[in-house]
Amino acid sequence: MFCILPDYPTNANSLIALIEKRIREKQIVVLHDYKKEDGSVETWQSFIKNQFRSFIKDTGCIEWSETTGKYQYGLVQRPWRFISQQSSGATYLHAHRLIWSAINQVNLVDLNPFVVRHLCGNHSCCQPAHLAIGTYYENTRDRKLHDLSIPLAPAI
Repeated sequence: MFCILPDYPTNANSLIALIEKRIREKQIVVLHDYKKEDGSVETWQSFIKNQFRSFIKDTGCIEWSETTGKYQYGLVQRPWRFISQQSSGATYLHAHRLIWSAINQVNLVDLNPFVVRHLCGNHSCCQPAHLAIGTYYENTRDRKLHDLSIPLAPAI
């Protein structure tokens, strides 16, 4: 069983509040609002709030629900809407990388070549207490620890 720390979120609202608190503390804005073609604005807060499916009490996981990839990683479609540092042409971004960078106020481009690991073994989890930055090697070790048989991306 995996647990959460008392100051970490248990739902989308508390996750948004934590991100807003970190923005105030560090004065780095990783996320921004998106102005649509019709002139209306979609806030990053409403976007994140609409993406979460559930909070799993037994594990403390907060699962990303809107879109998941082949191996159940949460995906942010068209991430350039909310992330100014995202490289051009990207059609999606793994949600756990977005949440980790927002909570820690680190620009996504500064994460490379690191990965954001799921300490709980749940690929759709975005609970900040369950995420940690690490190396490809550490991520592989985590997969073995959680006995996940999902193949890694092929080496190029």
